Amino acid sequence: MNAEFFSFGQLKNLSLILTSAILLQACKSGPDFGAIKAGMKSSEVVKKIGSPAKVRQMGIASWWLYDDPQQHIVVINSDTVANYLTKADADRIMRETLNAADSLHIK
Repeated sequence: MNAEFFSFGQLKNLSLILTSAILLQACKSGPDFGAIKAGMKSSEVVKKIGSPAKVRQMGIASWWLYDDPQQHIVVINSDTVANYLTKADADRIMRETLNAADSLHIK
């Protein structure tokens, strides 16, 4: 019986490919923030992406803060999703608002 064996280099490459595939799948298995839509009930949000890492009360709304790489924020008002965005989006909106206020000389 003639058996063929992989060379060390081939095994190394195969190992790298398998490890990459496993890591890629692990990255995909995180919360699907694209499933969040305005108007959803907060219980639906928890079912789809889990509970937030932190909750901040911001006036009449609650900001649900998640610890994912993009730092998603789900804005809940009256038990309903009012908005969802990333921390980078929130920072950009704040800068634009402050710049607009500065240009109007509002203090």
